[in-house]
Amino acid sequence: MSGFIASERPDGIMYWRYEDLRRDTTDEWTRTLRETTREYDAQQKHFCCVVHFGKGAMPTPYLTTEAIKVMRDLPTTLAMSVAMVAENNMIFGIVRFAMNKVSSTDYIRFFDTDEEAITWLKKRQEEFVMIHP
Repeated sequence: MSGFIASERPDGIMYWRYEDLRRDTTDEWTRTLRETTREYDAQQKHFCCVVHFGKGAMPTPYLTTEAIKVMRDLPTTLAMSVAMVAENNMIFGIVRFAMNKVSSTDYIRFFDTDEEAITWLKKRQEEFVMIHP
């Protein structure tokens, strides 16, 4: 079983937790992200997600390569807001590296707590609804 746990909150915000970043966890995450973003793009929905990395989520070369691939493949028309929280700050260095390899990553923000991340995502949802009623 992988260390990737995906859920959706009652307010529509996705909550994706990573207990580790092994190959099976990374594969499940990339598969889920591709499917979900395709669905949201087709329905013109706003993809809002807290990405929470647990203490055991240590970066790997495989994760880095796959993250860059999946970020490059995201639909360009998809409205996205991704709030990242990490119990292990080493992951932020890898995420920043991957972000530098992709053209547009202004939809990603880093936070210290889930509460801060969710507050930002709710604000982004409100802005999206104002523009796309």
